[in-house]
Amino acid sequence: MKIEVKDFGPIIEGAVELKPLTIFVGPNGSGKSYMAMLMYTLLHQQLSGSIFDIPFSVRRDAGSHLLGYYPLRRHISDEGFLEFQEWLSRHIEELQVRSTLPVSDLPDTFIRMLERYAALWVDRIVSSSESELPRCFGSELSLLSRKTNTNAGFSVSMKHSGPEWCVSIYPDDNKLKSEITEPSFSSETLSLDDLQIFLSGFNQVGLRSMTSAAPDLLLFITDEISRQLFGQMLRQLPKLGYYLPAARSGILQSHKLLASAIVRRAPFAGIEPLLPSARLTGAVADFISGLLTMDSDKISDLFGIAEFLEGEIAKGRIYTETTSIEYPEIYYETQEQRFLLHQTSSMVSELAPLVLYLKHVVTRGDLLIIEEPESHLHPANQRNLARGIVQMIRSGLKVMLTTHSDYFLSQLSNFVRLSALEDERAKRGYNEDDYLNPEDVGCYLFEWNDEESGSVVRELEVSVEDGIVEDEFYSVDEALYDEYIDLEGAIANERK
Repeated sequence: MKIEVKDFGPIIEGAVELKPLTIFVGPNGSGKSYMAMLMYTLLHQQLSGSIFDIPFSVRRDAGSHLLGYYPLRRHISDEGFLEFQEWLSRHIEELQVRSTLPVSDLPDTFIRMLERYAALWVDRIVSSSESELPRCFGSELSLLSRKTNTNAGFSVSMKHSGPEWCVSIYPDDNKLKSEITEPSFSSETLSLDDLQIFLSGFNQVGLRSMTSAAPDLLLFITDEISRQLFGQMLRQLPKLGYYLPAARSGILQSHKLLASAIVRRAPFAGIEPLLPSARLTGAVADFISGLLTMDSDKISDLFGIAEFLEGEIAKGRIYTETTSIEYPEIYYETQEQRFLLHQTSSMVSELAPLVLYLKHVVTRGDLLIIEEPESHLHPANQRNLARGIVQMIRSGLKVMLTTHSDYFLSQLSNFVRLSALEDERAKRGYNEDDYLNPEDVGCYLFEWNDEESGSVVRELEVSVEDGIVEDEFYSVDEALYDEYIDLEGAIANERK
């Protein structure tokens, strides 16, 4: 999944491919947060559900009467459906002894029918963006364009490969317009393993007899084909996306005040704004809402990583309790004492949202966007955090982050180099899974251009030999070193 932008915020142009770990580096104000928030806007909603409402695990055991709820039943007279019915009756015995089937072997009209249904998902992304883009950024569309852009517009493209489809959106008269390249399934291949039970039943019933079971079995077969193809079409999308903004400690200190203000003004809803003097971006509002509505009884499959961060960095436990007025309080507990979050250090309050999200919110297959995760952490703890990030990736969570820390980035770079050194991991106190494959990491430099008053996004090389090749921090280190040498010479001359 690749996101391309032009004249968006401070970004002149750039493209970012979503990988298991995606890293943004660059100077302040260069557009890292703009790009991260854009990714959240496009990817945070559930877009990967099946167009056919009933989950496959239910369908397998369900009675055929449930099929009355299928949207596909309304299209049972579709030309493509009827052509597939005839094709299936001719090839049913052959299919029962095969394990795979190229989609190109299916009737053309049937493939086109499925592609029309798949296009509904692409259109859903466009429809979502129309409201989510201004909401998540808390801004009118016209204000999201690069200020020096004479055309006063921007473009955003979302491109998927295998199968290929593309959505491009741009503002026009403060409304979003779109261009869509619909999915093409012709080059895909189907697995017949999950279809064999239905193919066997269909063969026994036979189309020619046209018993009441034949249409239902045909719907099951068609739905399983659709499930596979739509899964491929959306395979690069996360299940859900979550955004942890920068300055989390400050937001946590104030979110109780915001919630109290909303409650106090609730009787005036519809008459006056709930918070007339405050304006939050939708992404920050979602973050606060997530904390307020978090279900502490839900145990995520990433709970163990949260415990690792608590033990190695926080040196204590972070958890929530619901008060008598049903408001969740966040606590930090050590062996000696427990504290309300506002009584703790900035390190704990900055780390707390990440720990709580890992415990109770995010799961495998989700996307977690974290701005400056190393903020308020000592360099030694930044190394521990990088190890926690690696555990998230190895557990199937997609992570996108922005960083200004060379310590943090260097440790992630070392984990890339450890991918080729299995024996070295244990020697250095790491687990066997504490490494990052180079192909799982994308690192992007937001390179500022003073003449253009904007940044260009450049992908950095990631390799086993060199890890993450990042020259921005190196140039700062070099400047500091040169200055140190110059000052040494000046001091020596002064003493003469």
